[in-house]
Amino acid sequence: MKKVLLIISVFAIFSSCKDTANSGTQSTDAALTAEGKDASYAFGINLGQQVESLQNNPQMSDSLILSDFEKGVYAYLKNPERENSYAIGVSFGQQVKGALENEVLKGGLSKDEIIKGLMDYLNKKEMRVPVDSVQSKMNAFYQSRLTASAEGKKKEGAEYLAKVKQEKDVNTTPSGLAYKVIQEGEGESPTIGDLVKVKYTGKTVAGKVFDSTEKNNGGEAIELPLQEGALIEGWTEALQFMKKGGKYELYIPSDLGYGDRQMGGDIAPGETLIFDMELVDFKKGEAQQ
Repeated sequence: MKKVLLIISVFAIFSSCKDTANSGTQSTDAALTAEGKDASYAFGINLGQQVESLQNNPQMSDSLILSDFEKGVYAYLKNPERENSYAIGVSFGQQVKGALENEVLKGGLSKDEIIKGLMDYLNKKEMRVPVDSVQSKMNAFYQSRLTASAEGKKKEGAEYLAKVKQEKDVNTTPSGLAYKVIQEGEGESPTIGDLVKVKYTGKTVAGKVFDSTEKNNGGEAIELPLQEGALIEGWTEALQFMKKGGKYELYIPSDLGYGDRQMGGDIAPGETLIFDMELVDFKKGEAQQ
């Protein structure tokens, strides 16, 4: 798996990373922290700034009715029909839903506070959160939730790995990487600078598949450069002791995986990862070609 570094705004993080679990998508106001209420309101203001840009568009300025827009935001969260200004509200409702279902933010935001911030901004009302502090409010709240989420996942992963390492056929390296040999390969092992050809399936400790060559490459092996920084550390280490034809199950703690970063909607901060890995082949010294 190639290491992907994404530089995106906190707003994009709020609205794009979704969790597919069927748990609740928002806290009750009674359960919200003051920071969560302010972050929700700030998120609404942020959305309002986007709507304002639509209002300033000559093609949209006469057709965007705020009352219909607000109905559309609420309506999307209840999955109704949509059109015109209502349809624009629906599109913003999708962003709100993404934030409410975000793996890190879930349970910490309020739908009503988000929409209140959005509509207060658009209706030029006095706002509880100053516009110039919107991004900092969102960022601070996200970072606090990110830290808490990562700590929880690390604890979960450590408990899982402790059980796995007790199995007699599981080996552990000094770095903390654990692995099980399913099928030993033959010949030499690849080294840094080689081009490896692998098949893999990646799962969380809960068993959720988040990536695989079967799903994303038609079942065919994929070629990747075995170089420092090109792959997650757990892969870089494991591939150097695997042999051609070898099949291993890798148990990768977060510090050898993606660390405290959230990768899309499937890999949470601090997540321990499991990979079924097959080293199909490798080419000596061709990583940079």
